[in-house]
Amino acid sequence: MNDDPLPLTCMRRIILSLLFFLLFFSSQAQPCLYLDSLSNGSYLPECLMAFTDSAGTRTIDQLRLADFRPTGTSHPNFGTDGLTHWLTFTCQNKPNLARQFVIEVDIVYADEMSLYVMDGATIIKRIEHDSWRVPLWNREIPSRYFAFLLNLQPHQVVRVFIRAQESSGTLITPIRIWEKTAYEYYYATETTILILPAVILLFIATAGFVLFLTSHKRIWFFYAVQALGTAVYNLNIEGVLAHYAPEPFNQIKGYALGASVCFIANLLFTQEYVYRRLPQPIQWLKWACYAAVGVQSCWFLYVLFTPFQERTADIALIITGITASFTFIYLLSCLARGSYEARLYLLAIAPFLFIVVVRVLNSANLIATQDWHYYLRYYAPLSEIIVLGVGVINQLIREREATLIKLSQTKKAIIMALDSERERISADLHDDLGGVIASINHQLTQSLQANSFEELRQKLQHIQQVTTQVGDKVRTIAHNLMPPDFEQIGLVDSAQQLVHSLNDPRFRFFVFGEPKRFSPDIELNIYRILSELIHNAQKHAQAQHFLVQFLYHKDTLTLVVEDDGIGNRLPKKKKEREGIGLRNIASRVNYLHARWLTEATAQGTTTLVEIPYEN
Repeated sequence: MNDDPLPLTCMRRIILSLLFFLLFFSSQAQPCLYLDSLSNGSYLPECLMAFTDSAGTRTIDQLRLADFRPTGTSHPNFGTDGLTHWLTFTCQNKPNLARQFVIEVDIVYADEMSLYVMDGATIIKRIEHDSWRVPLWNREIPSRYFAFLLNLQPHQVVRVFIRAQESSGTLITPIRIWEKTAYEYYYATETTILILPAVILLFIATAGFVLFLTSHKRIWFFYAVQALGTAVYNLNIEGVLAHYAPEPFNQIKGYALGASVCFIANLLFTQEYVYRRLPQPIQWLKWACYAAVGVQSCWFLYVLFTPFQERTADIALIITGITASFTFIYLLSCLARGSYEARLYLLAIAPFLFIVVVRVLNSANLIATQDWHYYLRYYAPLSEIIVLGVGVINQLIREREATLIKLSQTKKAIIMALDSERERISADLHDDLGGVIASINHQLTQSLQANSFEELRQKLQHIQQVTTQVGDKVRTIAHNLMPPDFEQIGLVDSAQQLVHSLNDPRFRFFVFGEPKRFSPDIELNIYRILSELIHNAQKHAQAQHFLVQFLYHKDTLTLVVEDDGIGNRLPKKKKEREGIGLRNIASRVNYLHARWLTEATAQGTTTLVEIPYEN
């Protein structure tokens, strides 16, 4: 029997040679990337292969090239499975000189990103356990993305392995190789282009908060928060917050929080900017908008206080889509009612809608992805915020002009009311006091011609009675203009004195609720309104009973004057004379921003004036 182990040794050598040949053939089957001119960076659509390590336990020494499969794309998307994924490609430095390259994985948030470079069977570069939590200054290349330096000698061929894992979001790994100097220029330019919109948005948000504090208009607050939320979203997506912001905005959930804040503010802004200016309000639309705000608020709290799971990103996308669709339907509904603001709003979001269409076409592979598609994601919200800001300013200018016109009309009405009051006082002095004074003058003339002391005494007594009446009339006129101690005793007591000074048993006065004081100017105008209503009722109503009431509610004071007079049976000529007093009341009601309602029936007249406390 031959105990020579030589045949066994030869067999082993043959088997090992075959295995080496198979591995070599497998590696050669993968196209090699020749690194020549990389001034614009190079993607790896044909050279890139991937393998999913479901257990997450394999090391670089345990990998087999036979397990890898071509990705068919330069942007492998592994979804939200949370597993460990390996990527590999081979590359060769083609020129006859040593050069430095940068391998960039264009992603911000990854829980692990490791790089291995092999020359044959030797690992010549190893960077392990890099992640988004590693500060920029501790990275080999201080980039917001994952970037690794690759030094190659002339014609050197290497194989690169990349291990990536993300447990809280979508893992997309676009890989590009750059010449080092080209990458540095690209990174600086890209940072400027992508961060500039966020910087402008932060400036706009600051200006919005300042305008809110100075003008106290809620629309500026919602506008500022919308700009701030958009800026947070952009800065989180670009990884700026990952390295410079506190939790939770430095985490991957920061983009969902920023988007949620943006949508909440956007919905409330839409209510202020569009809905409140509708010619005809749509009640269901208003409550649907508040319901959407409630959903977004609950979602914000959920994301804030819970871990960002795999399904969270999918739910965030669904809620974002539903909210965006609702906003579009909301604006179309308002546009159908003739809203100018809705038309401008749709113009403002047109770039955003264009992005949605482009992304759908990209996903369906109907058009190729271009860099400007990516940039437009950042500049479209900026253009929306700018257009809406211009719209708000234009709206406020138009409202200010309308207010100035209304104020001018109010001033004219007040001047006319003062003139008519002067006419009324003149008429009272002429009609009431003029005749009485003429009568006194006549009585004095007759007294001088009295034949006896008794006749003189009787005439003087009559003159005394008439002068007493004159005093009462003068006090009545003065009381109607400004009751004595008005500012000290207040509106209620002055009104009560006014009613009692009539000496008319048909009038009754009541107060319900807890009286609240207005400013002296407001109370004087309310008093003048009451005086005019009582004067008109007493002069024209022909009633048996008059009721004056002050009803103090939570937010308003309601002044009520009722009578059981002739109501709508008032003759036309008397209505014309009464119209002067009513115009005086209308000008004061307008000045007080109050509501005025008069109902005249065959049973009498009821007048209500509702004055808000905010005056």
